[in-house]
Amino acid sequence: MTSGDEQHWIDTATRLAGRFGETAAELDDTATLPVGNLAALHASGLDQATLPVEYGGRGMSFSTFGEVVRIVSKGCPSTACIWLMHIGAAVGLMAGFLGVATLAGALIGSVRARARLRPRSGY
Repeated sequence: MTSGDEQHWIDTATRLAGRFGETAAELDDTATLPVGNLAALHASGLDQATLPVEYGGRGMSFSTFGEVVRIVSKGCPSTACIWLMHIGAAVGLMAGFLGVATLAGALIGSVRARARLRPRSGY
């Protein structure tokens, strides 16, 4: 369930997905990248919504993010796939280079967490 303060992201995704659905078949039929759709996602603020607030993001919850991806996917699966990879790369870079993301409760940026997540020899 989405919290009230994140409902605007759901509303934004719903509005955009309706527009994306109008061109999805044509984009797929012509193997055209959905550049306009990706630009619309960026302009709406959804690109940075999942990033931590202290780094210019909005700190969107994973629950809301999952719902946004589901909604965008209904409008244009190609757009959702590309956007999901884009967002995943951005969050991964933030976690790797800035050490700010958490994964399953473990602070990735800490030396202790890195030691726990590092593959052990012999495996």
